[in-house]
Amino acid sequence: MKKILKLELSRALFNINFILVIAIGLIIILVALKIDNISVPLRYYRLNIFGGRELLNIAWFFSFEFFIIFAPLFAAYAYSDSYIADRLIGYVTFVKLRSAKNKYIISKAIANAIIGGLTVLIPILGSYLIIRFFLSPMCFTVCLPDGWIISSSLVTVLIVFTASFLFGAAFATFSLVLSTLIHNRYMVIGFPLFLFFAYEILIGQHGWSFVSLFTLYYWQGAGFINTFDFLLHLVHGSLPILILLGLSILILLFYLLNAKENI
Repeated sequence: MKKILKLELSRALFNINFILVIAIGLIIILVALKIDNISVPLRYYRLNIFGGRELLNIAWFFSFEFFIIFAPLFAAYAYSDSYIADRLIGYVTFVKLRSAKNKYIISKAIANAIIGGLTVLIPILGSYLIIRFFLSPMCFTVCLPDGWIISSSLVTVLIVFTASFLFGAAFATFSLVLSTLIHNRYMVIGFPLFLFFAYEILIGQHGWSFVSLFTLYYWQGAGFINTFDFLLHLVHGSLPILILLGLSILILLFYLLNAKENI
């Protein structure tokens, strides 16, 4: 299985689709850094105007706000339709003759999840590095009422990076699961974006914004009562991502256990 996984990772990393969405993501980030809600906080910070540091803390989140909207599409486009392509060129049949079908599917699922996670993580990491090293030093610190301090180097940035990776991995895995059921490339790539918008509209209409997929990116200065309130906020934000990832994995396992020749 290690050889198959290594091969799938190599195919995914050097896939033109992955490189393309990373490039587009970074371009979106660079454009966002020119928008006033990014540049103004940075200017305030450099001029040492009161409130500039707090605005700088939020500026990073604003810089990838637009990118996150299309992240499900990017995560799916990177590699999730590769199973359909493998079927069309007969690669799946070739693999079945040389190794167990389960190893192939599991290896593809792992590689696809990693690539999907990186598709979202890398542009957000790029945003952080640009602001941190080229525009202005960053100091993310949130002091909660009971005295617990969140430091950027230990918690804040790691939370955002972890959430971003899981965000991409969840939608990429969901898209791959679709490709085993629906052999239409456009539906496999586009449906995660539709699901994202449908979910956000649904919870918005019912006032359930606390489980929005944006929750993990909007907690700076949210006025938490205590540390438990903050941790509960993070749980709410991660819940839909973990549910989507978990259901996708369960469906994939069910498919592996029940599929015979039609893999």
